[in-house]
Amino acid sequence: MTKLVLMVGNIGTGKTSTTNRLMDAADILENRNVIVVSVDCLATILNNGHYGPDIWTDRHWQLYAVAKQHIVREALARDFDVIVDGSHMSKANRKAYIDIAKEFDDIIVDGYLHTYPDGLARRITNPKSEHTSIEKWTEVYKIFEDMYEEPTLDEGIDNITIVKGINNE
Repeated sequence: MTKLVLMVGNIGTGKTSTTNRLMDAADILENRNVIVVSVDCLATILNNGHYGPDIWTDRHWQLYAVAKQHIVREALARDFDVIVDGSHMSKANRKAYIDIAKEFDDIIVDGYLHTYPDGLARRITNPKSEHTSIEKWTEVYKIFEDMYEEPTLDEGIDNITIVKGINNE
């Protein structure tokens, strides 16, 4: 059975670390046909290697969302398991991917909720973030925090795994 895995959590809470662990242990998924769709990777590619909120506008985010959704749809149509690495803080954001999964038969939707308490500090100290000011990352963290709605099974998520820390502490 094909899986769609949605990461949920604010910046710096370990979503990419969990994604990497899932990829390293791909046998926890039904098959080895696993791909990752990452907003960070798409943004970096589409901005010629540049990363950070100081160069992203609402227009950029809209493009990234459309690109992510298209890739997810095409990957599921080809029976890939898909891990979507992104914040997915609101029900509306998660719904877009859950609705895509519903277009196909027998897709399991797993959510990984990241609750690491000091994600902002992790993001600020991440080397790929060094060109962005602490103030800008704090602003982004707050925006995501304000849009957060806790994921529930009622949304169409089949399983929710809570990741309490970087190493699931």
